[in-house]
Amino acid sequence: MGNSNPKFIDQLNKINSGYKIKIRARINGDGIYSLYLDYVNKGKRQRQTLKLYVNGDRRSKIKNDNELLKAKLYRDKKERELYELNTGIELKSIDSFIDEDDFLKFFSDQAASRSDYNYSVSYNNFLDYINADKLSFKELSRDICKGYKEYLQNLNVKAHTAHHYLVAFKAVINQALIDGRIDHHPAQGIKIKYDDPEIEFLFIDEVKKLIDTPCKYYQIKNGFLFSCFMGLRLSDLNKIVFDDVRDFEVKGSISKFLFFRQKKTRQIVRLKLNKIASDIVIEQRTKTKEKRIFSIPTGGRLSTSLKEWIRSAGITRKLTFHCSRHTFGILLAFKREKVYTISRLMGHKNIKTTMKYIHIAESIQDSAMDKLDEYFNE
Repeated sequence: MGNSNPKFIDQLNKINSGYKIKIRARINGDGIYSLYLDYVNKGKRQRQTLKLYVNGDRRSKIKNDNELLKAKLYRDKKERELYELNTGIELKSIDSFIDEDDFLKFFSDQAASRSDYNYSVSYNNFLDYINADKLSFKELSRDICKGYKEYLQNLNVKAHTAHHYLVAFKAVINQALIDGRIDHHPAQGIKIKYDDPEIEFLFIDEVKKLIDTPCKYYQIKNGFLFSCFMGLRLSDLNKIVFDDVRDFEVKGSISKFLFFRQKKTRQIVRLKLNKIASDIVIEQRTKTKEKRIFSIPTGGRLSTSLKEWIRSAGITRKLTFHCSRHTFGILLAFKREKVYTISRLMGHKNIKTTMKYIHIAESIQDSAMDKLDEYFNE
């Protein structure tokens, strides 16, 4: 892996200390580390890809810690499986060494079992906040919950992000209540309020400008434009593979469709590729040997490169990568697609989320109509 990120290497060495199964990282051409398990079983060297990815950029600490936490959980499970397979001894007795009254372990298990990224991040934040190796359910007081809320509010994150972390934390406590581990909810009524974040998007002429403007990193440009026409989140862009794109006959002609399970909602989405999206996939096939269609960096490298590309296209607004997904929704709303259709295409669980795009499109169209009056009031 070289010496480009010594802190990350030191972190891996610490994680691997004392374990037969090692977590390794392989770097690709875009500076992304692919995590895998490396071990020997019955004299044969085995490597198991985890489909977990770490950005070498130090500014991506939260995401990196989350991916490493998942890797550790996979590794621990694999070590136990191999021990039982090779010895014939079931490790049921190991449960006696694990204190079932430990909320931190319960939180860790819940974070590992859920697909929502907020649970793992909230768990890591709670560990930093509590600064302890163990916390019993009885010790999980209302004061601790209030303190965690204040801790999240003082993090360098937006209010709606802190809100999601707190919601995940409260959901874990609620699960403990359902399981009978506690008899009351100590975080009941504790909330972080926030205004809905403003939806940032591009108009079609701005999308055309970006299509015509070169970008230093083709992965960022192609991934961003693909999302403008397909509505994928960054987490899904970095997950989909070429085999997810399949040919189907529709009304006598062959069309390409993308089938994948959304990382955030776990919903299976079926999307027809338009010509631009299809051409992007074809171009990506010629530029990568990986199974994944895209390998888009995260953190500072993405932010800086995206900002430079957008600015060189003559667009002065501050925009994030996620605005590509919003652009997809807004463009559909401008075309007066039905709410249900937009909701299905974007994989929304709640129709209220979809209605935000409808309201914005209607507001812009109403404003355009009002401007017609200006011609006659001058």
